[in-house]
Amino acid sequence: MLGVKYFFSSCVLLTLIVLCACGSKFVRKEDIHRISKDFEGIYVLKQSVEIGNFDSLNKGAKIRIYFKATGDYISIYAYPYSQVREEAVGKNIMQIFESDFPDGKFTEEKFREKLGSMVEPYQGKVDKLPTQNDFGADLKKGYAPTPARTSGGDSRGGRGGRGRR
Repeated sequence: MLGVKYFFSSCVLLTLIVLCACGSKFVRKEDIHRISKDFEGIYVLKQSVEIGNFDSLNKGAKIRIYFKATGDYISIYAYPYSQVREEAVGKNIMQIFESDFPDGKFTEEKFREKLGSMVEPYQGKVDKLPTQNDFGADLKKGYAPTPARTSGGDSRGGRGGRGRR
């Protein structure tokens, strides 16, 4: 009976140790909230960015950004500069992983450097910008490549057999 209690206690202790080790965060929420306040302005993309479904945001697009931090990575989202954050549809423009940092430790300097390689603050007058409800001309719609057409048969085309030569 004593052996069962000892075994059970050991299992509970081991489980707690594993959970504590797995529960470590790559970046603290406080850090992300503070950094988010620093990046509340309008930004310009320095390069074209693929956003999925063969779509991309053009270089020079004026955007606002926000961050989501979960476990081992930080996602950076862009949304149209003239929309309210809560009503906007954000597009993921970058993910920064724990492995992108030296020793897997988050540093704000490295984070700002990576983000700075993609966006820069908008220097123009905000009141001169037209209002837009979506990304408009800044979004390049892509289309899935069409599969190569084949008419079946062998590599020479046709329905098989010898065909014409």
